[in-house]
Amino acid sequence: MCFTDTIKTFGVVVDENSRFIAIDKGENVLFEVFRYDNGPDYFSEGLLRIVKNGKIGYANEQGKIVIEPQYDCAWPFANGKASVSNSCKVEKDGEHEIGQVKPGLKLIRKEMWLNKLSQAICVYTNLPDNSTLHERRLLKW
Repeated sequence: MCFTDTIKTFGVVVDENSRFIAIDKGENVLFEVFRYDNGPDYFSEGLLRIVKNGKIGYANEQGKIVIEPQYDCAWPFANGKASVSNSCKVEKDGEHEIGQVKPGLKLIRKEMWLNKLSQAICVYTNLPDNSTLHERRLLKW
């Protein structure tokens, strides 16, 4: 399956393991695209989430990895920043996994906001264990 009929810089296809893979014009694999809502992730502020060795990072519209995969949980960029964390736990509601995290994980306890240069611009610690992912995203800094 292919999600485009024309490759300008890269295209997203499904491989034999049902992963979303970015390929260049020469059909070389660039990276695995994060799975979001039963499809490949979408671009937000020029970046989409990618996966490597179980970690999440970001690539740009030219197919270049701009933030190496290093996070367990990662949200799309909004207003120049993205929420990321390496403190996650498994939580499922039946059909879906909860949150914007790699499959099977939910954000807990520590979260930070990251800019597009991969710099932490705000770190939250000691978040209540019973707060939801949505509540944590609404925290002011």
